Amino acid sequence: MYELVSEFRLSESTAGYLTDPLVLKAVDSLLDKDSSTLPSTLDSTGLASYLRARAAALAVKYDTVIALEGLWRAIWAELLVGWSCTDWKEGRNPDNLWEEQSF
Repeated sequence: MYELVSEFRLSESTAGYLTDPLVLKAVDSLLDKDSSTLPSTLDSTGLASYLRARAAALAVKYDTVIALEGLWRAIWAELLVGWSCTDWKEGRNPDNLWEEQSF
């Protein structure tokens, strides 16, 4: 039996995303939108709030990718001696790690 490395911790944003259905729905909704355009219903008074919410959703995305990497490293640390990101198969990046929810 293997014990998970005790240093592994989820960020508050990732924990909230994984445990709170409202946070999950809000983050997914914001990240599903095309980032090159603003929502058609948005007026100038809501722009700053929308951009803050989108920035927070992106922070959750990258915090989650970082958590996946930390978990992966915690599990496979003994086999990763000498491994680098250049050893990844072609096309691996934070966006597809987020989409697949796996490292």
